Amino acid sequence: MQQQEFQNMIKKYEYNFFVFTCPAIMPLNFALHTWVVIVDHGKVDRRELGHFRNAPLQYLHRNLLEPRW
Repeated sequence: MQQQEFQNMIKKYEYNFFVFTCPAIMPLNFALHTWVVIVDHGKVDRRELGHFRNAPLQYLHRNLLEPRW
């Protein structure tokens, strides 16, 4: 998704909740990686579940990547 497409989906002055998915990075691609993007009056927040080596004890991540990716 391009940045402009994502910006066009956001309704200004409202609470927006988006659910995005993509194929998980695994050898067989049988799973989906899902994350949510919450936009509250212009503040964009991405949250996702995942286990990463750089954060071994955390599973809920906030703004780890750009919201649209």
